[in-house]
Amino acid sequence: MTAFRPISPHSAARILEAADVGVDQHQLLANLAMGGLVKGYARIIETEAPGSAPKEVRDSRIARSLWRRIIAEGKVADVYDAGSVHLGSPGYVERISVIGIRFDATSVTTAASEHGAAPPAPAPAPAAGKHGPRRSSKADPGQPTLALDPTDDQDAMGADQAVVRLGGRSKSERAALAPGTIALSKQETAEVLGVSIGTVNNLMSAGTLAYKKIGRRVLVQAESVRAYMA
Repeated sequence: MTAFRPISPHSAARILEAADVGVDQHQLLANLAMGGLVKGYARIIETEAPGSAPKEVRDSRIARSLWRRIIAEGKVADVYDAGSVHLGSPGYVERISVIGIRFDATSVTTAASEHGAAPPAPAPAPAAGKHGPRRSSKADPGQPTLALDPTDDQDAMGADQAVVRLGGRSKSERAALAPGTIALSKQETAEVLGVSIGTVNNLMSAGTLAYKKIGRRVLVQAESVRAYMA
């Protein structure tokens, strides 16, 4: 099995944010995964096709072609909002659910070094599971398998779970906008509002959030964030 350290999508995005890549970290990660430069894995990949029984693969690497479809169907934000993606737009025969998405820490850190203006932050070390990492006998033999830490389940919780995950934090954990703050990064703005960076980009494009570019940095004006929250 290929050695790797799985981290959540939000942890991967934070590594790129700290490295000052100057673009939307979420979209960059998806593009790099599609190109095979960053490794993405899923706990479950379930495929349904008309006239066929559903097929399920556990603890498998997400193929480049599947990342291409995630991007084509506009589902990149779902990777970070829910940790899972459900594909089935018109024009595709197969319906695919990709559940429990993780990225490989080593390949993300390498990408941060290559694309960032600042040294990348070290990837968070996964907590040791009570019974150690899991392996599944159902993994696709044609792809690298994934041994995920069982204590990391909460990062992949959906909106129907007891705690709704928003912008990488639960509602009770959402970041606060400290008095006197003048500007925030897009990642910080997403955490304060409890939304994805894609939503922050949309609010900026619509003029709801005022921002300023300083070199490769994009800073959102705190007053516009306070006005939006009011």
